[in-house]
Amino acid sequence: MYGLTEYGDKSAQAFDGHRKTGIEVETLRQYMRVSESITLGRRRPSVSFGHHHAVAGLKDEVLQDELLKRAENENLSRQDRQSSRRATIGGKCIT
Repeated sequence: MYGLTEYGDKSAQAFDGHRKTGIEVETLRQYMRVSESITLGRRRPSVSFGHHHAVAGLKDEVLQDELLKRAENENLSRQDRQSSRRATIGGKCIT
């Protein structure tokens, strides 16, 4: 795989994916980060990738799930999510 020695496995996968699909390397890296953080069984098909991306950086999986469930139940748009960056869930402020 191209770049494995120089860049490491994850970057090599992104470079290889770029060569095969034409999708930008940084976009593929984002897809990888989100999919590693939010496993298939925890994803919500009715919620956008943008919502999943927004919570993927949180270390607390329970909080990730709560926020995704809220987005799904309240049918929050990406714009709603962006305008309410400071949501409080379970006494925690999420920015």
